[in-house]
Amino acid sequence: MPEFRPPFNNREHIAGLIADLKKKRGDRQEYLSHLRCENNEVPQQEMEFVFRVVDRLNRQLQLWKTEVGGVPPEKTLAISQKWLDKIIDELDSLRWDAKISTCPGGVDDDWRHRTARDSLYYITQAGVSLRLKRANLEKGLSKVIQPPFEKIFFVKVGQGGEETLHKKAESGLYTLECSSPEFKQALVGRSSQFNSSLREFYDGEKCVEALVKEGGSRHDGYAVNHVYPQSR
Repeated sequence: MPEFRPPFNNREHIAGLIADLKKKRGDRQEYLSHLRCENNEVPQQEMEFVFRVVDRLNRQLQLWKTEVGGVPPEKTLAISQKWLDKIIDELDSLRWDAKISTCPGGVDDDWRHRTARDSLYYITQAGVSLRLKRANLEKGLSKVIQPPFEKIFFVKVGQGGEETLHKKAESGLYTLECSSPEFKQALVGRSSQFNSSLREFYDGEKCVEALVKEGGSRHDGYAVNHVYPQSR
């Protein structure tokens, strides 16, 4: 009888999987090459607003570090919670286009269930997003505040597994945050004008893909479990 070789230890099988993956990537690239492509734009006034928000958060972080630096470890969580509450109040007082939350759980969890560990997203009109990852609070406030992303999309998965990217948040859609390397450099250099290489691909009127080049960032998040009512 021929020797049995399990698939994960079979070179021919692995080579076949790699070839199949390359074909799928090639088919995807061919498909995208025929679609309308748009580069993202962030208005100068929104970038300046983001800079001011980041500066405020950095000042709050410095004050938090000073306070927790002189207390025993068992008291740091309560102090971090106090400062997080202050930050949320301050962000809520600013003018955002949207505020949402997502459930930090897996696919088997009930994403509709809201808890104090949910991530909060603050979103500008052009789609720049700021996330507070509240599930990280025990690690410190600096682990809660995430770097801004250039644009957030909301992903709807069809019955056949196809994905469409939406600009407006809806409960049940998954978050996708993207940043071009140019946006990240603009944040560091405080440059309110930049040419983004973040590309959006449209099949008709439907956005089906967002791509960032090397040096950019992408964060695939959980499902939206709440869209906060707008204050204005």
